[in-house]
Amino acid sequence: MIGKTTAALVTMLFLTLPFLAAPAISAKPKALSGTEVIYSGPPYGPADHWAGPITGAIMGTVEFWETNGGADNYIVGNTEHFFETFLITTYCGTISGSDKGLWSLVTFVFRAGGPVTGATGCDAGLAGFKFHELGVTSDPFAPNMVYVVGIASWSLTP
Repeated sequence: MIGKTTAALVTMLFLTLPFLAAPAISAKPKALSGTEVIYSGPPYGPADHWAGPITGAIMGTVEFWETNGGADNYIVGNTEHFFETFLITTYCGTISGSDKGLWSLVTFVFRAGGPVTGATGCDAGLAGFKFHELGVTSDPFAPNMVYVVGIASWSLTP
């Protein structure tokens, strides 16, 4: 009787162990999100560079540089296709990568996304995440426009 009970307990253990371990194995890293306010043009830098504060799950500064000084960008109809590298600097590390996006020359709405290719310090676990942003800029064609402001929501997803 004791042998059968022990065998039954061992069998139940082996049958239930995979279900107990599954949540730990399949647990995914959490997505992060927030907002950014970015500026381009004097006095903030050249027109192919955007910089400003990033807030939310990550606090610090974010910078974008159009690849090849913007020479890789192109326009189809009223939409600019752009390509950038980015650097997010936090109090304890950095997050870097590249993105590509679309910007409406009529509504000034933009969206971009791309991979995080490098991360350091306390942000090192974010390497391999995907960066996304969706926002709107001020009208860069307005008379006497000195610099352009962009406001966007951003996310980093596994």
